[in-house]
Amino acid sequence: MNFTQNFWPLKRNAVQPKDTRAINKARDASWQSVRSKGLSPALRAHLWPHFLDVSTHGGCPLSELVAVANDHVSAQAFYAAKGGTESWQETASRIARDAERIRDETDTLRGDQRADGIARVKRVLIAYALHDCAVGYCQGMADLAVPFLELYPTDDEMAFTVFRAFMARVRENFLPGMLGIQRQLQQLGGALGHVDIELHRHLVKIGAGNYIFAFQMLFLHLKRESSLPNLLTLWECMWACEDLLAQEQRRCEPLVCRQQTSPAAAHGVPETLLTPPSAAVAESITEPQQPVALVCVNDGQEREGITGSKQPSAREAAREEDQQQPLAAGTAVEATVVGIPAARVYLCVYVVAAALRRERKALLACGSMEEVLQVGHEKQ
Repeated sequence: MNFTQNFWPLKRNAVQPKDTRAINKARDASWQSVRSKGLSPALRAHLWPHFLDVSTHGGCPLSELVAVANDHVSAQAFYAAKGGTESWQETASRIARDAERIRDETDTLRGDQRADGIARVKRVLIAYALHDCAVGYCQGMADLAVPFLELYPTDDEMAFTVFRAFMARVRENFLPGMLGIQRQLQQLGGALGHVDIELHRHLVKIGAGNYIFAFQMLFLHLKRESSLPNLLTLWECMWACEDLLAQEQRRCEPLVCRQQTSPAAAHGVPETLLTPPSAAVAESITEPQQPVALVCVNDGQEREGITGSKQPSAREAAREEDQQQPLAAGTAVEATVVGIPAARVYLCVYVVAAALRRERKALLACGSMEEVLQVGHEKQ
């Protein structure tokens, strides 16, 4: 795919393009290439606004929000009226403290530029807190804002606009209660239990089965585990895959509807035979209609089934009964959290699962949660 031919006419300041259909068509075609190798660094700043659908995430510009923040009385009134959960002074103070603590791993925060870089981080975070008062500011947002300021070193307005669009994708992670992160931690246990049941059972046995040690990796999208160039490419690949899966799901919805009402389904024909392979792939990692259970069998192979769907054979049931262990959480892992609605599985979950498998030997040698956390600290 030649990105120049498709995207060069789309100027970076075209935040609300007139011909959105042409842009979306070019963007969708390009995802196929982006998902395997990311974008060229020369085109990244031009294309991120379109790949993150900036035009669909409106709001006040950075300059106006910063102007409101400079008047503390107006900022407090605005913040409280729009759903702020604490005083504006507390939010602004936390932003200032966290901005000072950011590591200097990028050019924006190194040497003589550090003071200006920290000031830029504060501006973007203060503006976002006023843009989405219900979220306000959470620790970790400062880390996520830095790549966007690095991508647009002289254009804070565009850095804020693209950061705001990115935050729309991960907003549920920062809402009170952090239900999004709870769900992803549960999905991580399901994913790792499916591909490496031995490692999953060991983590459960030593008290790490809640996967809270992976909180930072999921919360910051591997920001602290990757160098900036690798991080940007990783994010682009994940966005591309998620977008392609969403497209596939939309295309398959009519087929699924017909399948549910077809005579073949009524006569007990297995659903997997009625669903095209591409649809099966999309359904396996997008929002499930029922909780997904991962069941281990004693020959080292795992199978994935949906509660209430096809039942195991007598032979499989016997093998599963022989495989029963005292640790119930090790033999069946559900991909949903009790009380939390099911949602699509972020591909970041699978990337983190793969990262944990790379540390398999070290994790299997751990005897407690504290030792697991120490493995994570040594890798940073």
